[in-house]
Amino acid sequence: MLKSLELLGFKSFAERTLFEFAPGITCVVGPNGSGKSNVVDSIKWILGDQSAKSLRGKEMTDVIFNGSSSRKPSQLAEASLTFDNTSGLLPIDAVEVKIGRRLYRSGDSEYLLNGNVVRLKDVRDLLLGTGAGTAAYSIIEQGRVDQILQSNPASRRQVFEEAAGISRFKAKRVDAERRLERVSQNLLRLTDIVGELESQLNTTRNQAGKAAKYRELTSELKVIWTGLAADDVRHMDSQKSGWDEKLETSRTRSEELQEQLARIEAGRQEIDEELSASDHKVRAVEQQMSVLQQAIATATANRANQSQRSEELAVEIGRLQTHQMSLVREESQASQELAEAELRLKTLEQSIQERRGSFERREVLAAEIQRKVGLARKDVREQRIAREAALQKIVTCERQLAALESQQASAGEAIDALERQRAEALVRLGQFEAADEETQENLARAEEALADARAARDGVAAERAKLHGELTRLETQLNHRREHRSVWQARLQVLKEWDASHAGVGTGVREFLARAAESRGAPWNTVKGLVCNLLDVPLEVAPLIDLALGEQSQAVVVEDLQPWIAYWRKPDSVAAGRIAMIGLNLNGDIRRTDPFERTVRELPGVVGRADEVVKESRKAIGLAKRVLGHVWIVRDLDTATQVVETSGGKATCATLQGELLNGDLRLVVGALSAESAVVSRRSELKQLTLDLKRLERAIEGDGRRLAELIEVHVSRDAAVREADEIVGRRLEEVAAARAMCDVRNRDRQRLLAELETTEEQTALAIARQTSVYDQADALEATIDSLRQEASTLEESITVLQADIDSIDQELRELTSELDLQRVELAKQEERLTGLIESHGRFDREQGARIKQREEAAERFEESQAALARAQLAMLSASNECATLILKVETLQSERRILDEVRAQVQSRRKKYLAQEDACRSERHEAVDAMHTAEMQLREFTRLRTALETRMQEEFQLSLEEIVASEVSAYADYLAANHAPEEQPAAEEADETGEDRETADDDEIITNEGAPTFDEVRPELEAEVERLRRRIKALGNVNTESLDDLDELETRYNDLAGQLSDLNEAKAALEDIIRRINVESRRMFLETFESICTHFRELFRKLFGGGEGNIILENPDDVLECGIDIVARPPGKELRSISLLSGGEKTLTAIALLFAMFKSKPSPYCILDEVDAALDDANVERYASIVKDFTYLSQFVIITHRKRTMTAGDVLYGVTMEQAGISKRMSVRFDDVGENGEILAKSRAA
Repeated sequence: MLKSLELLGFKSFAERTLFEFAPGITCVVGPNGSGKSNVVDSIKWILGDQSAKSLRGKEMTDVIFNGSSSRKPSQLAEASLTFDNTSGLLPIDAVEVKIGRRLYRSGDSEYLLNGNVVRLKDVRDLLLGTGAGTAAYSIIEQGRVDQILQSNPASRRQVFEEAAGISRFKAKRVDAERRLERVSQNLLRLTDIVGELESQLNTTRNQAGKAAKYRELTSELKVIWTGLAADDVRHMDSQKSGWDEKLETSRTRSEELQEQLARIEAGRQEIDEELSASDHKVRAVEQQMSVLQQAIATATANRANQSQRSEELAVEIGRLQTHQMSLVREESQASQELAEAELRLKTLEQSIQERRGSFERREVLAAEIQRKVGLARKDVREQRIAREAALQKIVTCERQLAALESQQASAGEAIDALERQRAEALVRLGQFEAADEETQENLARAEEALADARAARDGVAAERAKLHGELTRLETQLNHRREHRSVWQARLQVLKEWDASHAGVGTGVREFLARAAESRGAPWNTVKGLVCNLLDVPLEVAPLIDLALGEQSQAVVVEDLQPWIAYWRKPDSVAAGRIAMIGLNLNGDIRRTDPFERTVRELPGVVGRADEVVKESRKAIGLAKRVLGHVWIVRDLDTATQVVETSGGKATCATLQGELLNGDLRLVVGALSAESAVVSRRSELKQLTLDLKRLERAIEGDGRRLAELIEVHVSRDAAVREADEIVGRRLEEVAAARAMCDVRNRDRQRLLAELETTEEQTALAIARQTSVYDQADALEATIDSLRQEASTLEESITVLQADIDSIDQELRELTSELDLQRVELAKQEERLTGLIESHGRFDREQGARIKQREEAAERFEESQAALARAQLAMLSASNECATLILKVETLQSERRILDEVRAQVQSRRKKYLAQEDACRSERHEAVDAMHTAEMQLREFTRLRTALETRMQEEFQLSLEEIVASEVSAYADYLAANHAPEEQPAAEEADETGEDRETADDDEIITNEGAPTFDEVRPELEAEVERLRRRIKALGNVNTESLDDLDELETRYNDLAGQLSDLNEAKAALEDIIRRINVESRRMFLETFESICTHFRELFRKLFGGGEGNIILENPDDVLECGIDIVARPPGKELRSISLLSGGEKTLTAIALLFAMFKSKPSPYCILDEVDAALDDANVERYASIVKDFTYLSQFVIITHRKRTMTAGDVLYGVTMEQAGISKRMSVRFDDVGENGEILAKSRAA
């Protein structure tokens, strides 16, 4: 309950003010504008209200005292509210809880809890579910009644949630749902990341297989491509000198022909000058002739124009003479019409003056009659107003009398109803006492069933937890196996690609095998395959077999070697590279044993002979003995040395460390590349295939087991949920039983209080009934007196009205006569206006005709003068035309002489042009040859530049470095395909190197009989393109994929663990939300049913009958649906609460609020001007209800109604002795007026 409120600088409370609240009802009274509602605003502000509008301000700093005429503004607002927490309502370990709030002018604020600074969230969490928050039903201020009733169903629900105490659960659920949403979003993002990472991991595993293949191909491409570039540079350098010589020869010949052409052009130019002079003269003559001809045409046209102009002027002169005569006749007629119009105008003006004088005299008479009528009508209106006032008073008194009669009936009904309520209360009290024992027994049974349900749920939950552990272990195992499978599949794919493409095998061998696969005839049908493909080697010894076989692993095995010897002797048989072949018919006796074998086997450290650890294909019996019979596998190099010495140099030893010691004591160390170790690769391929099959079977078994466990786990989850639901139902039953016990106790106390209240209300009703009878008698006497006064006024009005009617008749006759004169006068004035306009028009027309006649005479004179000028100009043009024709004939004779001279000069010019064309043609041929040489040289430069750029881009090497390195693809081709048979490869290489040293640097050395570089180059380019296609076929290759693989796998494992953690967190949050929903649903339904029951009872009590109910919009969605209220006051139909009157709405709100108090009492309730819309009778009911509930809650009432104050146990007055400053006063009931004003002020507290 509230203990005290302390204010300092809050709104109008400038000084420190203390309100102490005692149990029961505390009333705060005062006139309008005194600041009493600021007490409610301060409590809302302390409890965390963040809306400045709700606190009746524009911004939050408006709550700070803003000063007055006699006091400066405050710099801070401070308020604190003290609660008595002896009942433990607030979840804090303190008997007294003090909540405070401060706000500074700077905008800084702070909340205090028992003197300690806390957060707003801490204050709200403390009040959640207690009914003491700002959003609850504990504070009902001005306008909040309509807000509760008229707000939408969803908003109204908030008050019910606070009453049910589930607002804190809803806040927790919202927080859990936000966390669940974040977890779900994180889970979704992480799932996408893990999926992308898994895809990236698989891609990286595939790329790692491609990376090695890419390195081999790019290395081979670099060797061939740089060698070919060096050969191209040497070849271009050797051709460049020949083109330089051709360029110089062509340039010299071109210069000679240019000099000869200049001499010819000089002679032609002289002739051109003569021809130009002749042309100039001809053009001058032609220009003169053109000018003269143009002048003749102009003179002829001018003569024709002047003749036509003369004819037109003659016609115009005749027309103007006729027009002048017509204008003279029209001018005479217009003068006569003007004189007649002036005479009619003077006659009409005189008649209008006479009529206007008569009309004005009659208007004066009509005005006097109207003034008399106005005075008479004013008297009638005044007497009618007095009569209407009397009649209105009669109606008012009759309405008051009817109201009093209704109050008499209501008082009688109320007395009867109170008697019935008292009898019903006594019956219910007996029933409650009988049912109390049964309720206690139900509670004991419900608690026992709850304990059994919890024990059963714990057992099922333990079994599910054990099953969950097994399920997690199996999922982890299955994930690990799937990861291994992905890695092995990627490696298997790489091995298969290498095996299919014969990676690590020479070009010649690959093309040989490809041709053998396509050909079916001899000797190709004798090919069995490669040695590496015909031997089955265990994976653990495969590296040793690779080491022992060396290049023999790539040898081609055939049934018989003789057909192939014959084939290679043919001139058209060509191999793309070096090929080694082994004939099975030359294996000899495979059962033969070496004489030193027994001795070697007895040596310590000898593992065995290499052919004994491998299996050979049925197609190649004896092959293993043939290629590995001399190889022994030993422990270390010391043992290998003993074996070689014992065998007399006939044995070769491979150590377990990967070293090879030949019979001639040549030692080979180091590991082979992955692609070169073809035997190891095929062994790994076979072993990996078998391992993958076993792994697939294990994954299938784990998958089946996992599905079984998931099915069992789902059933256990269902069992746990069922057990939780049973526990929830048991909890609901226990809570319902406890609630029922509480309800029984509260109802018993309530019935006892109702009995006492009913007796008091009966006495008050009888007193009110007697008062109503007295008031009714007084009203009947008043009504008789008012009726007599109204009758007298009616007679006087009748007499005055008769006089007015007589004067009105006289006035209407005079007005009719005036209207006739007004119409006749208007007609005369209209005729006068028409005559004035006609006279003006005649005058304007006469002036226009005179002007037209003058203008016509002027145009006649001008036309005669123009006719004379045109005839003179026509004669002048005829003379000029004859003179010009004579000059044109003279110029035509001169033109014929000039044409003969020009023809002679043109003939000489043609001879010079023929000589010039011949010389120019020969020079063009020389220039074309020079340009061809220049273009070829530029092409060499372009090709070299392009090659330089390409080498820099691909290998970061300059052409000078490549040429200086003495690489040559052409030389390598010759060494591989055209080497002398009698020399070993090593000697050939040495001789080739010596030849290069002694050869000219700009030439490519070739063997006698070998193909030239131009012949070989297409084949080399084809090999480069083939390598590029193979590199391109690999697609995008990540050369760093092998390094990235470990990092990706580590990250994938980490993220997979996080994904599992998020899934567990999501399940936990969903379980929390489910539990919150179950508990909230139970608490809300219990409270809602209780509120509905109490609301129906209180509605009937407040209205003296009728029906009210609270309904859920969607009973299937108890936790989210809206809440609606329907009401039917006595004698009315069931209608929406929005159609109720203001008082009915207020009573409905009071019924709802007190139903909530009855279901779950709030620790306090503040009512701010709630009774403002109630009449006196309803105010008494309102005050009576408040008094009835004081045993449940503490009330603080802000009011200015005297009848409400009668219910208060303590009165506080709030007044403003100084403008703008509120002060708390101690007042007595008699010191307060009917409207809340304090009549006699007491000493300030």
